[in-house]
Amino acid sequence: MKKLVISSLVALLLMAYGCGPAGSPGKSPEEMIKNGVTNFYDVERGQYDATIGFDAKGEGELSPEDVMLAFDIVAKFDSSDKENPLLGMEFDGEIEVEGNPKEELAFQLKLMGNSLFAYVSKLPSMDGALPAETMAMVGGKWWEIPVPDEMWGMMYQSSDEGNMTDEQKAIKELARETNFFEDIEYQGTDNLKDGPAYKYEARIDEEELQDFFVKVSKLQGQPVEQAQMDKMQEFFDNADMPVVLWVDADDEILKKVKATLSSKNQELAGTIEITLEIELSGAGEDVEIERPADSTLFDVATMMGGMPMTEGDVMGGAMNGGEEVSLEDLEAMQTELEAFSEMSGDLESMEDLEAAMAELEAMGIE
Repeated sequence: MKKLVISSLVALLLMAYGCGPAGSPGKSPEEMIKNGVTNFYDVERGQYDATIGFDAKGEGELSPEDVMLAFDIVAKFDSSDKENPLLGMEFDGEIEVEGNPKEELAFQLKLMGNSLFAYVSKLPSMDGALPAETMAMVGGKWWEIPVPDEMWGMMYQSSDEGNMTDEQKAIKELARETNFFEDIEYQGTDNLKDGPAYKYEARIDEEELQDFFVKVSKLQGQPVEQAQMDKMQEFFDNADMPVVLWVDADDEILKKVKATLSSKNQELAGTIEITLEIELSGAGEDVEIERPADSTLFDVATMMGGMPMTEGDVMGGAMNGGEEVSLEDLEAMQTELEAFSEMSGDLESMEDLEAAMAELEAMGIE
């Protein structure tokens, strides 16, 4: 009986002090976060579940309208094949602008091969800026948007060291070596989708972040000017950025981040709060991202040619009297813009501009 009591007390003490598989990690908070971030960079397959919020409020008569955005995002990815990385994303969100009702936005994106596929389920009208006809035209079907080889190369090049430039390798190594967090404190263990994870509270290290920004700019051949540094410092002086991080208890991969950025904007006389909660699950496991069985090639000129414009729209109202814009209209606009562009290169004064406008009018272009 005495042994049973002693064993029970030892078990309780172990639980209380967080020892064992679901307890204390046995490493310093700084080391665990460093390992978590480093191992995170090496994950090539998995799924992200994220919630993003944006809330901007004005505090004066001249401040912008209040805006609220909230998005839920599910993203599956597989970058193990550097020649053919796969990405599938689902967005579901709400938008609310001061004085207007809350509206929904929902769409899907798939990146595979040399194509980006998009499917729009819901579009906000934005107080009439997007007519119902626009949703009827683009919604309810998969669109295929070709991705140029140059852009595609840039997209997968950043994760494939074999294709990286010296500059990209240096930036990647710098990111791995930089500790972006300070005041890290261990908070216990939570169960995530993949199992137990160590929880830490921290803050963004402003000096490390600024130093990283300066070094990256130098590597890119664009040294940071003092005015930019002053602007960045002003932002940090008016911002608060607490962070909560979870590192997997088994593989020491950073599995979840919850961050809040609260900032007071002096110029706009308002406040901005951005919240982010993102969790990685199934790291290293196979994911299924299927190519749409039926899709329509997205052609911008053709789409714009049949897209209705509302009264007052820059193209619809100011340039076409609020009527539908046809492909011929767009081509005519392009001709006018090209003609004006050729003349505008030598404009140095208002008199030059007036002379150019008069010449265009003489050519029949108003």
